[in-house]
Parts: sequence; C-alpha cells; structure tokens
Amino acid sequence: MRIDFLGLHAFVAIAERGSFQHAAAHLNLSQTALSHRIRKLEEDLGVKLLSRTTREVSLTQAGLNLLPKVKDTIENLSVSLDELRREGRSRQETLAIGCLPTIASGRLPRALQRFQEQHPDVFVRIYDNSATEIADLVQAGTVEFGITMVAAHRWDFDIEMLIRDSFVLVCPEDHPLASQSSLSWSDLAEEPLIRISSRAGNRIIIDDALGSRRESLCWRFEAQHIQTAIALVRPAWR
Repeated sequence: MRIDFLGLHAFVAIAERGSFQHAAAHLNLSQTALSHRIRKLEEDLGVKLLSRTTREVSLTQAGLNLLPKVKDTIENLSVSLDELRREGRSRQETLAIGCLPTIASGRLPRALQRFQEQHPDVFVRIYDNSATEIADLVQAGTVEFGITMVAAHRWDFDIEMLIRDSFVLVCPEDHPLASQSSLSWSDLAEEPLIRISSRAGNRIIIDDALGSRRESLCWRFEAQHIQTAIALVRPAWR
C-alpha cells in the first residue's frame, strides 16, 4: 500500500494549529494546495478526518483516532532519519541522556554548554522525562545515563550521588506559612495541597515520608510536572 506522507503531514499540521491558514503558512503551501492534499488523503482512506466550517476546523472521530498514531509514526521516522544522517557524518558522535525536567531546565544547560565547548562534534539527545521513565530508558539502553532521583534507582544500576536537595513548600508570598523557616507535615494538615503524579520521583519520596498520613492531607490538585504544580500556586488560583 502506498502511504501518502504529504497528506499525513498536512493533516497533523492542521490538527495541531486548528487552522488551514496557519497550517499552510507552516508548510509553506497555499491553502488551495493544502486543501487538495487533505481531500486526496481522505479519498484514499475513505473516511472524513476534518470537519471544517467558516469559523473553525475540528477533527472527526476518525481524525481523533488517527492523529496520535500519525504523530508517533512521524516522530519515529524523524528520529530514524536523524540517526541515518549522523551515521553519514563520520566525525559526529551521539550522546543520549535522561534528565528530570526540573534539572533539564535549571542546571543542565550550563553543564551542556561546557560539554559542547570541549566536545563540539558530539550530538546530544536529551530525554527530559519522569524518574520512572528515565529508569526505563537506562534499563533499555536507550540512554547512556540518567540524572534523576535516587529513589527511582534499580538494584542493577550503578549510582553516583551528585547533589543533595531539600524539599521546600511553595506558596503565595502573603500566605501565613511563607514567613516560616521550617515546617512539619502537621502544619499542612488543613491546607489545600497540590501533588505530583505517582510516576515522579518526588512523589515516591514524599509518599514514603508521609506513610499513612498522606491520605489525611487535603490534596486539591495533581499535576504531572513540578512546573505545572508551581504555576497552580500563583494568586490567580486562590
């Protein structure tokens, strides 16, 4: 079966941007050419992927089902092509590392800058994933090493302690607890709290520290990433 990659690429561009106009600009196509690609793709598949009105573009159920599969395929194909290109560059080596998002956005850029100064020909791929995902990537050999929580290690891993960090409470500046230099879990018993997904290394450590007390606390939100949890603390959410 012949695969219409141009049509699939156009479909993803429209789905991600919600607009034929913006998708056409992104792909450097006219809207007419873009419409032709989508129409041809839908005719080949025998299903309607997009529902278009004068005001908006939405996905049909078939489009919703197809989108994640196409995006995964394009991403995997892109990675494969990148690997082939790098194989053709004899001087360029590749280093794949796993890193927690908080470290990747904080300490990692400066370290990578120094690394690139010493190894300018090395291509670095960063998997900024959760602690559990990083452990899986190390186990599978996808990354050379992971920068993650010690609590997320497995017994067959070699562990090297790099830094020790304290847990802190994040709250609005005018909150009564903001002036405290230290807190106990009992101080938070009546406070609405935000926790991180169980896949995160921080969650594992906090759950272990709380024990049975964790169910008595007032968990109001759960986020997948610390950055999201911190954003929810801002005054607009009070």
